[in-house]
Amino acid sequence: SFLATLRKKLYGPAQISLNYIKNWCIGKSIVPNDPDECFVANYYIKDDDDDPLFRLFVTTRNLIKNCLNSNHICADATYKLIWQGYPVLIVGTTDKQCAFHPFGIALCINEKTSDFDYCPIILVADASGAITNGFINVFNVVEKRIMCWFHVTKNIDTQLNAIKDKKMKAELRRDIEFMQLIKNETIFDAAIKLFQQK
Repeated sequence: SFLATLRKKLYGPAQISLNYIKNWCIGKSIVPNDPDECFVANYYIKDDDDDPLFRLFVTTRNLIKNCLNSNHICADATYKLIWQGYPVLIVGTTDKQCAFHPFGIALCINEKTSDFDYCPIILVADASGAITNGFINVFNVVEKRIMCWFHVTKNIDTQLNAIKDKKMKAELRRDIEFMQLIKNETIFDAAIKLFQQK
């Protein structure tokens, strides 16, 4: 029909083949003059009937500048944002005010250690072993492994639900939020000890 043909012409096919992805990556691999236009910084495609695989990283010139002065990386593969049934991996860093600055997005067929194979020394992510192992495989070491604050607060709130005293629950949550803001490791360790005694 006319609408189906027009939709395919404007938006591409509904189900995308690895060959289509490969051609799109090749076409988008040239770094554009526009600093906000996306391009494919890196990709890998294995078009094998038994074990097909693709990984690609999309960014812009402005986004990639975010990694120039960072020594840590934040990454999370989210299944709330999917493309063609595959998870979208958001990759970036945070500043001293805890604002997130993305480097770009990655797409991959699955979430295996090899999919997360850059030289940061700090990893901020959820508890995914695959992300941690991929980080170690590439960079040989993780000097600091920090849990993503969003995931930590979800777990804290789950644990705090067992406390019936609303005042105590609010006080514990406030103390934890305060400790999360401490930037000095020695002071943080002392605060943890005081919190545990409380």
